[in-house]
Amino acid sequence: MKDIIDVTQATESGLFIIGGVDLAAAAEASKRLSQPVLYISGEDTLQKSVELVAHQAGIGISELNTGKLEPDDWDKLITAAEEVGEIALYVDSDSTSVDEIRLAAIEARQNLDIRHIFIGERARSKDLDAIAIETGARIFI
Repeated sequence: MKDIIDVTQATESGLFIIGGVDLAAAAEASKRLSQPVLYISGEDTLQKSVELVAHQAGIGISELNTGKLEPDDWDKLITAAEEVGEIALYVDSDSTSVDEIRLAAIEARQNLDIRHIFIGERARSKDLDAIAIETGARIFI
């Protein structure tokens, strides 16, 4: 994640191909930048949200899925969920076409002053560089 921070500090706007962009990367960027981030996933993110909380709590997803938790794991999960809830992370799981991504990016920039947009693999499409230029946002794929 340090590479993302360095790039965003050094560049005004554009499209950055960094690989491995997922909900966790977007959440970490929001925390480190202390700025809101939009994550466009193109898929249902409920399971990824659960995995993010489990990771934050230091609990394996298999333990969480099977319910084999230690008594103190519940406190860890509650704390982790509260911490994740404090992150300025906005998730769009519906946008997949260029026009939908463009509209989501414009609205996020205008309404929420979001300057960093992370696009998951299922939502990637052509012309993302044009969206970055038009919105002035940094787009990570």
